[in-house]
Amino acid sequence: MAEHEHHHHHHHDEDCCCEECSGISVTAHEGALIGTLTGHIQADSVDSAKDALSSAMTALAARLSEAGGVIGHIKAIVSEEGRGYQISVTEETAEVRSLTPSAFHADCTAIVFAVPEDTLRAHMHETVGAVILS
Repeated sequence: MAEHEHHHHHHHDEDCCCEECSGISVTAHEGALIGTLTGHIQADSVDSAKDALSSAMTALAARLSEAGGVIGHIKAIVSEEGRGYQISVTEETAEVRSLTPSAFHADCTAIVFAVPEDTLRAHMHETVGAVILS
């Protein structure tokens, strides 16, 4: 008989880090856990998004190391989703204004060893999950 574990809570609680609530996916591969998170970062520039995610990734690495984990690789990609334009016509003249994006796409992957899945998931939720909104 296989063991079955039930996950009971109110989804979307601020502290919940299950995949449904946090967007964090964890898989196992050859002794490693691979945690991934994809979403958007709210920021006023791609540089601000990059800096926020870089700090969160550094905090994630420190927390996982403190928990006895071995970092294989933590990497992320932050990209600008593209510019938009607002065009308005008054009388017969079109005015065009560039709209700078306020959300930037981000993908983060953490490959770690020697930590339980719930530890990886919780630390990702508290660090990069606070920056990347799924």
